[in-house]
Amino acid sequence: YKRRDYSKKKFSRYNYEFNMCIYEFENEKVAKNKFEILEKATNSGQGYCNKIFNTKFVLKKNEIFEFSTMDEKSLKVMRNYIYFIQNQ
Repeated sequence: YKRRDYSKKKFSRYNYEFNMCIYEFENEKVAKNKFEILEKATNSGQGYCNKIFNTKFVLKKNEIFEFSTMDEKSLKVMRNYIYFIQNQ
C-alpha cells in the first residue's frame, strides 16, 4: 500500500457553474401560463421535488429564463444573476 500524496497548491479561483435557458413565447399571456405550470411542478412534493437539482424560473415579458445548477458553491452567483435579470 502506497500512501497517496495530495497537492498543497491552493487554487485562487473557482469556476462557478450554472445553466441558463431562455424560452420565448408568442405573447405574455402564454408565457405566464407556462410559467405557472413550471413553478407548480418545481414546488411540488412539499419542495422535495427540486431539492438536489436547484432550478429557478424567471418570467420576463414573453420569455421564461430557466437557471439550474447542481453545484452548491454556484448557488449564490446564480441567485445574483437571477436578481440582475429580474431587475432589468
